[in-house]
Amino acid sequence: LFVLAPPLLSSMFESVWVKALLTVQALGAACVFAAIGKYNAYVRERMVIAERTKRTLTARKVEGAKNYAFMNQTWELTLYERVKTSVAAVTLLPTRVLLWIGILIPSAVICDALFYLGRRDLARTFAVNECRVLLFIAGWYHVKVTGQRDPRAGVVLMNHCTWIDGLFAASFLKAHPLGEQEYFSLWMFLSPARALGMVFFRRAGSADGRQAIRKVITDQALLASSGKADPLFLFPEGTTHHNDIVMEFKDGAFTPGVPVQPAVLKYPWTHFDPCWVMSGPGVLVLFIRMFCQVVNHCEIDFLPCHQPSEAEKADGRVFAANVRQVYAKALGGGATDLNLNDVQLQNAALKYGLPPEIGLVGFTKLKQETGVDVAAIKELLKVFRKWKRRDAALVALEEFQVWAGKITADKTVNENKMLDAFRPACEGEQELDFRQFLCYMLLPSPGTAVEWLGVPEEECALRAALLPEGIDRADSELTQAVAAVGLEAALGGDGLDSRAVWTKTLGYGEQRRLFLARALVLGPP
Repeated sequence: LFVLAPPLLSSMFESVWVKALLTVQALGAACVFAAIGKYNAYVRERMVIAERTKRTLTARKVEGAKNYAFMNQTWELTLYERVKTSVAAVTLLPTRVLLWIGILIPSAVICDALFYLGRRDLARTFAVNECRVLLFIAGWYHVKVTGQRDPRAGVVLMNHCTWIDGLFAASFLKAHPLGEQEYFSLWMFLSPARALGMVFFRRAGSADGRQAIRKVITDQALLASSGKADPLFLFPEGTTHHNDIVMEFKDGAFTPGVPVQPAVLKYPWTHFDPCWVMSGPGVLVLFIRMFCQVVNHCEIDFLPCHQPSEAEKADGRVFAANVRQVYAKALGGGATDLNLNDVQLQNAALKYGLPPEIGLVGFTKLKQETGVDVAAIKELLKVFRKWKRRDAALVALEEFQVWAGKITADKTVNENKMLDAFRPACEGEQELDFRQFLCYMLLPSPGTAVEWLGVPEEECALRAALLPEGIDRADSELTQAVAAVGLEAALGGDGLDSRAVWTKTLGYGEQRRLFLARALVLGPP
């Protein structure tokens, strides 16, 4: 090597093609470095908005956790990461992408052929090995696994952090994955998924659809617990979040009442946080940064199988809550009551041109107190976006004052009370955020508002003032007809389809519909 290497390298670098390649790579690295600089400037602006929004939202840190549930900790690239990513983007990244494509397409053909020949067991073994090879190419050369899968488990659970979690589950859990069908529309993904024995479902938007998913989970879990099939694998949270936080579990996996085994997935990191969240890089940037890491790290810890008690068998929600605490202890972080509905509201806020952070309203507690649903909060997001002040989605006092004058024209609401309550509620900043807006509109009592997210009692004064006079703020039994007549009178009755407006407010509770309908029709100035 000492004798032959110098002349070989010398002759190689004298090649015109090698010089051209190195020149192109150097220019490409310089362009990537400059692009990351612009990206960092955008990230800093977004982080300022996120920090302003978090001042009164549930995006604040969970007690006992090191990080926010929905914020990537390495969103902005350090100088070291900028240099490393710039070099890797023209060397390591294209190599890994080409290798992935070169494996995915032939593997899909082989899986289909094995299925056609009736060798499903061989197809599954091949697909498992394919997933492990893909992880190796992406930089996970070694995965630390502690414990082992318990054959008594009917369902195997795993926490969900980023888009690549499914490959780890397929490689190490030896279970049938539960997967959303729309993510496997491409043939080169669908064929290995079928070989793995994936149980497909469509995300339900109706009660019948949700019931169908529960039946699929129950049937597969009961088969596995009786030893007639491999266990079902799923992510009980239903969405991604930061790795040291545990979100609220959906209870579908726990309703059958069979033993479940938690598997804890951890990503130890120093320079690159792989979590896929709204306050963080998008999936494309996350993919590029992940593939630009020389080495990635992962640990999987199989926890003891959880045998449900009689109480847990009788109530899937109790079962889910107990297993969630096991996860929180194993991860060393905290448990939050944020769930998939909060993520859906984040997506809705983004769709309406608002910062996604305002969608973290603590939906579970809000629904318990008011009965409001996701669709109702999305309607209020539409109203609130018209008030958008700068990019932080905060409403200024002067804007609110003009709007208050419009809805108090019929003298059923005391405008002075509204404005007097507005000032202390904003803690001297003269601005109102979406979480406060929901408090005013939906919460039934000051005591509840104080308990929910620690809202100051002064904030509730505005909410109480906003409700029209003559409506019982606690136990109203208004009928739809009476409310429609009152609404038509309040708005002048000029061609207004008051029943259509009423339909928009069905989720808000009887005693608050009249005011909210006015807000939906009149809107802010």
